[in-house]
Amino acid sequence: MTHLAPVAQASLPAPIVPLAANPAPAIVAVAEALQPDLAQGLQIDALRLRREMEHAFGGSDATGAWDWKLA
Repeated sequence: MTHLAPVAQASLPAPIVPLAANPAPAIVAVAEALQPDLAQGLQIDALRLRREMEHAFGGSDATGAWDWKLA
């Protein structure tokens, strides 16, 4: 029989970062970061958008710092 208790205890979930009370400044920062590329007619892919959102919000969507509805 395999006991998984030590494995389960060793892999604790990542801490959840609450969404900002006022996400507007971070959204504006993302828009300003993307604006030069948009002005040139370049496409913004999901990877680039995710990178800018993580930078502006100080965390990832997986940690709860922002969600794709905000993007």
